Amino acid sequence: MFILTVGASVVVFLRTAGTVAARYVDRYAVSQNLLERNRIVSIIERDATLSLKLADDPFVRSWMADENDPALREPALEQLESYRSLFRDRSYFVGIAATLSYYVNTPHTDGTAHTVLDADQPHDRWFFTTLASDRDFWINVDFNVLLNEVRVWINTLVRTPAGELLGAAGTGMDLSEFLAALVEHETEGISTIIVNAEGEILAHRNREIIEHNARVRRNEDRIDLNALILSSEQQSLLEEIFRDLPSGPARDHRDDDIRTITLDIEDTRATVSVGYIPHLEWYNLVLVEEGAVMGLAEFTPFIAIILVLLIGVLGAVLVLVNRLVLSPLGRLDEATRSVARGSFEINLSGERRNEFGRLAASFTTMSREIQRYTTDLEKMVEDRTRELRASRERIMESIRYGSLIQKSVMPAGEELEEYLRAGFLLRKPLDQVGGDFAWLHPLEDGFCLALVDCTGHGVPGAFMTMLVSAVLNRVMASVGPETTTEDILHLLHAHVQDGLRAGADVKHLDNGMDIALCRFRRSRRQLEFSGAGLPMIVHDQGVLKWIPAARVRLGFRSTERKPAIPVHRVPVRKDTLFVLFSDGVLDLPGGERGFGLGNSGLERILEQALGNGRSTLDETGRAVEEALERYRGTCTARDDMILWAFMPRLEE
Repeated sequence: MFILTVGASVVVFLRTAGTVAARYVDRYAVSQNLLERNRIVSIIERDATLSLKLADDPFVRSWMADENDPALREPALEQLESYRSLFRDRSYFVGIAATLSYYVNTPHTDGTAHTVLDADQPHDRWFFTTLASDRDFWINVDFNVLLNEVRVWINTLVRTPAGELLGAAGTGMDLSEFLAALVEHETEGISTIIVNAEGEILAHRNREIIEHNARVRRNEDRIDLNALILSSEQQSLLEEIFRDLPSGPARDHRDDDIRTITLDIEDTRATVSVGYIPHLEWYNLVLVEEGAVMGLAEFTPFIAIILVLLIGVLGAVLVLVNRLVLSPLGRLDEATRSVARGSFEINLSGERRNEFGRLAASFTTMSREIQRYTTDLEKMVEDRTRELRASRERIMESIRYGSLIQKSVMPAGEELEEYLRAGFLLRKPLDQVGGDFAWLHPLEDGFCLALVDCTGHGVPGAFMTMLVSAVLNRVMASVGPETTTEDILHLLHAHVQDGLRAGADVKHLDNGMDIALCRFRRSRRQLEFSGAGLPMIVHDQGVLKWIPAARVRLGFRSTERKPAIPVHRVPVRKDTLFVLFSDGVLDLPGGERGFGLGNSGLERILEQALGNGRSTLDETGRAVEEALERYRGTCTARDDMILWAFMPRLEE
């Protein structure tokens, strides 16, 4: 409650201080606006009075009535030079309506410069606008091509005593001096903007705005006051102030004619005092940014005293809170973290006999119970882990032994050399055992070999390979000289279908295989091929040829009893190479996008490996294996892979 009271007091003090500062800023902005208005009037009206006097000078009027009379020219120019010495910027101009001659003399010209005005030139239109107006004089900001300057011009009409219009004369002030006199302030955060009745900016501390408005001729291209004020509500409020301000001669204006408003102008919030400048029909805006004159910084000593008192009170409260609450909580928190790290050696029995002391005692008791439970659980986990590790070792040993058994049923060594002149066998199961295997069986006039992709991989796939291998060996007992590869596959299909569904408890299963089967007849130098789901590639005389397979899968319940399986007969030459492979090779993911290798990818790898002039098929096999690994990269294989390339031995 005490802190809330002190806080409320500080808030009330700050609001009061802000109100006082805002009122002071308003009064300062009003007084600054009055000062600026008087400065502007004194600067402009002095040269305006001299310009009116120049326009009424008889020597000047006589010369403008007869420009080509040398007797009138000399005294007129002497009189103009006299006026030039009195003008603030030491300059004058004379424009003659009859001849459109334009004379100007400034500190930057070499004497009196002369040109001819052209109504079609945008930079000369001011002259014709001045002649068309009914005012004795008017002031504008204009870019003069002859002088290459942006200046403030006081334009005065010159008439004969009878009222005939002779032209215009007056003086100009350099824009930089004009800005320095009107809008530049030594105090940072205070600035002045001069606008006309239409809101067009005539004077601003940003010279680029004035020069831009002086150069453009279309009103819509000029930067006006609304362009600096983003809020449409503030724009409307300022326009209403312009309409409400009194207009008229200087004597009709009082100090209370100044209006104040808060605007967001040029991305800055400022207090703006708005006053009307008589005769010129201009509005003077004095901008005082927040904190430029008075802000909360002036009340810093008072705020400091309040803060010191507040800190002192809070410090005393914190000491008590730390001693009675925070320190016990800190020790309890550290004990909690210690338990979380697995360290239960804590003792909080020394705490005071209060709520925190009772909580600490309860936590100590709880941590000891957790320690006991944790010790028992760790022992149970250790025993179970030991059992699982032993079980895993037994399983892995069985799988390793199964791998040896699976390898033993596949052809190798002398058996391959007896029937094959050359070849290589790449086998990469996902696990130590898999569902892909190679098979070879000798015949009287050659041999049969097969590459089989059984359902599943790992241990289930390995069981399938043992089953299919045994069935193949059984089928070969009934193979005669005229038995085709299609006949062999039909027998295999029937035996596997019957064998996998012999028991009622396994009738719900649907397993089988894809197979590529070859029979080599040495006497005919011919190789028969039948494929069920697995094609064959033949490389003969430097050309790769695909031998398609039937789109059937053997052993499955959904496959008919004797599906149509074409028999392809391929003549065998000395260097004819046959390549069998499982779908795991074609589905190998890799490459830049992780897509499967596909037919084209395998064909490309074989062409590169066979076309590099390697001396043996063993080297070719290593090249194919390396190419497959490069393609796979960091991807993971999705299926068992096996690839068998061989050349039959033609002679006994």
